[in-house]
Amino acid sequence: MDKIIIIKDVPAEVCLECDEAYMTSGVVGEIEHILDRLEDLHSEVSIIHFKAA
Repeated sequence: MDKIIIIKDVPAEVCLECDEAYMTSGVVGEIEHILDRLEDLHSEVSIIHFKAA
């Protein structure tokens, strides 16, 4: 089953050289942790707010 997961308020940095937005490795790790926790839910759509551990 396909799922839609929306994570609001994810912190991002902006590259000083090219102005491209990116996420730090800590933020990416936290998102991976969130996705692991949501994997067993039986919902098609999840909307959560990012909260650093």
